[in-house]
Amino acid sequence: MTAKAPPIDLVQAAEAGDAKAQNDLGLWYFEHLPQTPYPRTWFEGAAAQGHDVAMHNLGILAARANDHELAIAWYNRAVAAGYITSCYFMGRAYRRTGDDARAFQAFDKGARGGCLEAQDALCEFILEKKLEEHYDLGFFLINRNAERGRANAQRILGHLYAQGIGVEPNPQKAISWWHESAKNGDMVAQYNLGTSYHQGHMVGKDRVAAMRFLMAAAAQGNDEAQAYLPRVEAELTRQERQVLRGEPDAEDQAIITAIASRKTPPADLVKAAEAGDANAQSDLGRWYHENLPGSPDGLSWFKRAAEQGLPKAMHNLGVAAFQADDRDLAMAWFRKAVAGGWRNSIVPLGMLLKESGNIDEAFTTFQHGIQLGCPDSEDALSQLIVDKEIEAHYELARSQTIRAAEQGSAIAQVRLALIYNEALGVERDPGKAMSLYLQAAKQGHAGAQLAAGVALHMGFCVKQDRVAAMRFLLASAAQGNDGAEIYLRDVEKDLAPEERQTLARDRAATRH
Repeated sequence: MTAKAPPIDLVQAAEAGDAKAQNDLGLWYFEHLPQTPYPRTWFEGAAAQGHDVAMHNLGILAARANDHELAIAWYNRAVAAGYITSCYFMGRAYRRTGDDARAFQAFDKGARGGCLEAQDALCEFILEKKLEEHYDLGFFLINRNAERGRANAQRILGHLYAQGIGVEPNPQKAISWWHESAKNGDMVAQYNLGTSYHQGHMVGKDRVAAMRFLMAAAAQGNDEAQAYLPRVEAELTRQERQVLRGEPDAEDQAIITAIASRKTPPADLVKAAEAGDANAQSDLGRWYHENLPGSPDGLSWFKRAAEQGLPKAMHNLGVAAFQADDRDLAMAWFRKAVAGGWRNSIVPLGMLLKESGNIDEAFTTFQHGIQLGCPDSEDALSQLIVDKEIEAHYELARSQTIRAAEQGSAIAQVRLALIYNEALGVERDPGKAMSLYLQAAKQGHAGAQLAAGVALHMGFCVKQDRVAAMRFLLASAAQGNDGAEIYLRDVEKDLAPEERQTLARDRAATRH
């Protein structure tokens, strides 16, 4: 059977030199015609233009061909270009070559850069290799990611408590975390619970629960669960079989309860919307979006208002499409909203254009927003110039950023620090850059707090001050900055007793 041809508009954009389109076309061929040379050809075209994901994809191709040395080279380039996820894949490639030291370094770099897969892999590596000196780090990472809802981390944390690795054995916590992981779809956790309930290991025997967890794992293709199921099924009593056939599971019951407790929109708003009032239709769509986000009624009312030409509703449809990860549809609706005079759509439209590689149009869009007095357009334009290294407009970006930084914008202060640190149209001045990072850090910018914390710890362009470093890093970590959370551990190891006492007094003062 002949594979269908790729979308003609994608081919045209790729042939015109659009790096994102070239990468997407490579992915299309990789999915539909993987044995042809076309995936590599288009990925290489995009990579030659600096497209980081295309570099990563070339690493994937090399890894599949068992050329791990080439894969690592491509992953390294992708990481250098800013695609931190490649650290995880690089670590896996190093493991396949037997270079555990570099695998650890790759996972560690990815973990510090916020790659969740790398954080999980780093923890598993630490456990597998029994690197006891890193047990604290492994437990810290996996515990935090488990609390954030990552199924893989929740399953690993359950294993730690079950085996007593790095912590005191705690069967109750092990079962509890496996339950969380299983609810989030992890088939290994489902299998673990199935066998535990069947054997009465760490939990009371319950063949019905065992069957449900094993069936869930088997449905996802877990071979061990499929093999284990007949053993449990053979032991079921007639009553247990009836329970399995007739009683809704917890997930079904949760859905039933949610439906029964649904709120209804205000009657007067519904009446006005049904009478054809476009603003009421848009407001009703927003009500559904906020109160019943999974309901199709929200989109339906937005569309009815948009059909009447209401730009606000067009904007809301753009937001809904963006949240559904349909970038092309979101862009189309934002265009319509902007054409209808809705200024708030200008920046999201420009951001999507930037993301899709349409830099010139994004530049023009942000300029149009500035002319119309659209909030954030000037900041977005400066960020575009810096991110895409548009050298011809470095002075414009710098002047706009200086003005915003002097007005107290922490985001602008960080961008201006980058301009001085990277010498974007100016002489490189690390000292001035650090001064700006400190200003932004004091205003609560998490990234600036991390930069300031690292500099104060190392004594880079500022006097070394480990206590001040810890304060900034703690503040950054409290905002969820992964790099700060990990770097904190390095600084804490270097603290002198008196520095620890000072920080303890800080914590005590905060509690009172």
